[in-house]
Amino acid sequence: MKKKLIFVNPLCYYDTDKTVLRYLSKEYDVTWYPITHRTSVENYSVAELLEYAQMYNIECIPCIFNTRMRSLKNFSIYYKLVFSIRNANADVVYTSTIILYWHIFASLLLNKKIVIQGIHDVEIHSGVKSGLLFSVINMFRFKAYKYFVTYSKNQQELLLGKYKKKSYCVGMSKKNFGQSLLYPPLIEKEIRVLFFGGISRYKGIDLLIETFEKLCVDVDNHKIHLSICGHGEFWNQCKQQIRTRQLYNLQIRFIDNQEIPDLMCSHHFLILPYRDVTNSGPMMIALNYNLPIIAPKIGCFNDVYTEENAVLYAPEKLYQALISVNEMKNSEYLSMKKSCCELSAKYTEEEIAERYINFFRSVVNENVNI
Repeated sequence: MKKKLIFVNPLCYYDTDKTVLRYLSKEYDVTWYPITHRTSVENYSVAELLEYAQMYNIECIPCIFNTRMRSLKNFSIYYKLVFSIRNANADVVYTSTIILYWHIFASLLLNKKIVIQGIHDVEIHSGVKSGLLFSVINMFRFKAYKYFVTYSKNQQELLLGKYKKKSYCVGMSKKNFGQSLLYPPLIEKEIRVLFFGGISRYKGIDLLIETFEKLCVDVDNHKIHLSICGHGEFWNQCKQQIRTRQLYNLQIRFIDNQEIPDLMCSHHFLILPYRDVTNSGPMMIALNYNLPIIAPKIGCFNDVYTEENAVLYAPEKLYQALISVNEMKNSEYLSMKKSCCELSAKYTEEEIAERYINFFRSVVNENVNI
């Protein structure tokens, strides 16, 4: 008989979690609580979630909030959610939510359950508001839970070093959004570089534009064309930096999932000029499409990629990285693509799901023996 797993996740992590849910359902009787707030922009409808769950015999109970995440109106709703989970006969509760109300009630009501907390970000990103709230959330979750999952080695090390909490690093699987028939031109003629995702200060889009504009002035007949595809409030500050508009492909909007394959496959590189990084969804999408990245030697970029399959640079050396890309030969690029293909094979859904299953199994066995 299968053991029962309750899986609670905010929909912003659905791309990460859906890749393992179907494999977990082979091992466990899964009840899934996807949490979404109507005020946030998301790629998935409730109908899609229910359809996915039905395919893999997963009980899906969507938790839909019509208010902002921090609204006091959600207080009683989270109490009811956590209370219902307390009364469920579950062997394991896994959650990656970062909502304060959840952690308050979970610390009070789920203290007799086996709760595994997934942590995407041990610390808040630079330039992001709500630092005090994040500290309060950390206070609750690090006191309330015994078991933690992290998704990159750098976050595992940070959690241990700063909070003295051990975690099991499951990693993230590559993200597949479908196939594309598009190919970029030969690199000798034109080099297409893509920035994709949310536009926030910590992602360094302002540094990228500043550096690219300098390249446009310094290097005659350079081959790099830069695409910026995504949206975010920080763009209002960044767009003033653009001087050579004709060398950009700007799609400052929400990018639908269906558009992602063509975006990835029509470019030579994904550029990730982040100031700091914990985990990166765009990186795992690029990995699925064997797309080399241009990124600083920090965090998960340094954990996953090497100089054989990426252009990795010291954080202050973005300009030099773009120069090296501009001078790259097609043979070098093809070698990098081949290495990306080999790397991609190590981050399959099956491989990552097996890590979850092994850890959950070890936690259950540990508690049986107590």
